[in-house]
Amino acid sequence: MALFTLLPFTCACACSDLKSGKIPNSLILCGLAGALLSRFFPAFRHIPDLPGAMVDGCAGCLLPWLCFGLLAALKMMGGGDVKLLSVIGLQLGIKPCLSIMWYSLLFGAAYSAVLVARKKNLTNRLNYLYQYILKGISDRTFSAYRSSETSLTDPAADHTNMDSSGEFCFAVPILCALLLVLAGSHGTSFLF
Repeated sequence: MALFTLLPFTCACACSDLKSGKIPNSLILCGLAGALLSRFFPAFRHIPDLPGAMVDGCAGCLLPWLCFGLLAALKMMGGGDVKLLSVIGLQLGIKPCLSIMWYSLLFGAAYSAVLVARKKNLTNRLNYLYQYILKGISDRTFSAYRSSETSLTDPAADHTNMDSSGEFCFAVPILCALLLVLAGSHGTSFLF
């Protein structure tokens, strides 16, 4: 069932993220509805252990928020990406969601490394992160990482346009990770 509901949904999220830099909540709600129907509705799927499947789905839905919720709150990661991972976790359960999160981080890190190498801004990015952490510790509060209000003034570093110079659509690495996990499952129970 994941091939017929989750894969098109994730593709739509990736396309939206590429086009506008956002994943609309209306799309997330459609994904949640599809995940609930395909995972729990008895006409679509016969589940011998419905309570266990519900716990697994709910745990898979909460896992991305536990792992990435703080990053989303600090604007280090998009909230839509966390919601996308939650829908995936709801439909597939905690173990596949954990694999998808891990592989998406690896794909994202590889792509980020390519961006940094191409833009030759590793020193500036690391300095920006360092200044952000120092400012947060000294103020005892952390503001949004990617924000025009975040003033990290270090005369030795150029922070102009630092907020957008390393951004990319994380829904694409999530899609790649989903494809990898679905392809590696060879028809295990969470696929159909």
